[in-house]
Amino acid sequence: MSSDALSNPVAVHIVAALADRGIRLSVRRGMLAATRAQELTDEDRATLRQYKAAVMVLVLLGDARTRERLAARQAGRGLLEPAAAGHCHTCGERLPRRRPLGRCGWCALAARLEAGGPIPEDVLTLFDPAIVGPQPVTPEGLDLAVPA
Repeated sequence: MSSDALSNPVAVHIVAALADRGIRLSVRRGMLAATRAQELTDEDRATLRQYKAAVMVLVLLGDARTRERLAARQAGRGLLEPAAAGHCHTCGERLPRRRPLGRCGWCALAARLEAGGPIPEDVLTLFDPAIVGPQPVTPEGLDLAVPA
């Protein structure tokens, strides 16, 4: 079992500190992208590489798609019965080919947020590789020069 991204003080700190400096992170094809990347220090880059998986989870938690699904869950909407094969049983979004059943990554994050439970880094395996890249996440693949 991987570690809880929300309980990783270094990952939480770097995401918050960058946001305070006006640097916004996003996840693309398994890489972290940053606005104003030229303002990242060597220490910032090293920290992002070291804690990449946890940072990716934190960035995805803040994504509008996670927030929308959390709001739907809190309003009592969601959960398709029965779910079509190859689609999320909560929102109906197509699942990655390697997963014929279950929740999409966005719905999994929303469910964990609603439940108040830990959010392990391995939740990234629930996302399409087009978003999070091949698994497991490795420190390579920082695309910090590309604006988000």
